[in-house]
Amino acid sequence: TYTATEKARGEDALRRGEVAALLVAGGQATRLKTPEPKGMFPAGAVSGASLYQLHAEKVLAVSRRYRREVPLLVMT
Repeated sequence: TYTATEKARGEDALRRGEVAALLVAGGQATRLKTPEPKGMFPAGAVSGASLYQLHAEKVLAVSRRYRREVPLLVMT
């Protein structure tokens, strides 16, 4: 949980374009019995969207909300 002050500081940083998102995506998903990385696994209950897509859509929504591009970096 964030305090009101912490939330306001984060929102200000978003409005100034000082924020990026980092997705640390490791693992081979051997337990999921798929040859793709875990991030490619279809995780959307209805859409079947991959984990990568779900996270990218969240970042895009924040970008739109604050009218600033939020770079998304994916480290595999």
